[in-house]
Amino acid sequence: TGEGHFRPGEDIFINKVPEIRVPHLHMHNFIEIAYVAAGRGIHRVGDTEYNVSKGDLFVINYDVPHEFRSLPEVSHPHLSVYNCIFRPGFIDYSLINCRDFNDITWHFLFRSLFPDDAAQRVDIKLLENDSLEMEALYEKMHREYHMREEGYVEILRAYVIELLVTIFRQYRKRLKSSGNPSAKK
Repeated sequence: TGEGHFRPGEDIFINKVPEIRVPHLHMHNFIEIAYVAAGRGIHRVGDTEYNVSKGDLFVINYDVPHEFRSLPEVSHPHLSVYNCIFRPGFIDYSLINCRDFNDITWHFLFRSLFPDDAAQRVDIKLLENDSLEMEALYEKMHREYHMREEGYVEILRAYVIELLVTIFRQYRKRLKSSGNPSAKK
């Protein structure tokens, strides 16, 4: 549950972790947006495993069993993953009962940005320039979260909204490049 991660009175947690090689399948009661910052490894979602590397971004909803693992071969660098975990009410109180990314996309702030059928599963492989921008955003969030300077919660809220809009833009860019006619301009 989030209680093991969230500070008292907060519904957000940011970290960067080297993933272990030992299986640790888990699920949770918050949304996790994970960005692979370095290395190569496996992302297991339910019974399916995906190879992951720098630039991969995943949105993991409530109650979805998953894990990131470094590859067992010592020759591969450890998988390093940034995690932004939050309860939707952190963004806006009107989202307090949302339980997945799709619910958030229907919120008035984002509906115009995202195709109606797009948010069922969001996994994105970022191109190099986009990856650099995403990593810079995660670094800013990580720094704000750990420095805890005055106003940091409000800055984090703004960064999470920026993160969501960036994900929507990347998803639409991917739809356009694949020739999907449902991608809105």
